[in-house]
Amino acid sequence: MAAQPLATPPLESPAPRPRPGQGAPRWRWALLLALAFGSGLLVASNPFRPSSENPAGTARAYLRFKEILSYVDRDYVDSADTEGLTDYAVGRMLEKLDPHSV
Repeated sequence: MAAQPLATPPLESPAPRPRPGQGAPRWRWALLLALAFGSGLLVASNPFRPSSENPAGTARAYLRFKEILSYVDRDYVDSADTEGLTDYAVGRMLEKLDPHSV
């Protein structure tokens, strides 16, 4: 008996491969977009700036307020409610700001 040739499937050309740099997976684009967005938020928020435009001025104002309260507490003839005075002063300071800041 003669050997029969094996049946081979027809040759198909493989699917073309994308060139390097083309057709990056979607998750890479999503990751890149998320990193760019996060970097933009970080730069826009500028976490390295001082919390006040004039920290020395803020410190001077605080020390002045503290010194006045100290004088009142120490030298006022009657006993003074320094906590009540502080609450009143803070309330008046906040009234001086525009309503959108408070």
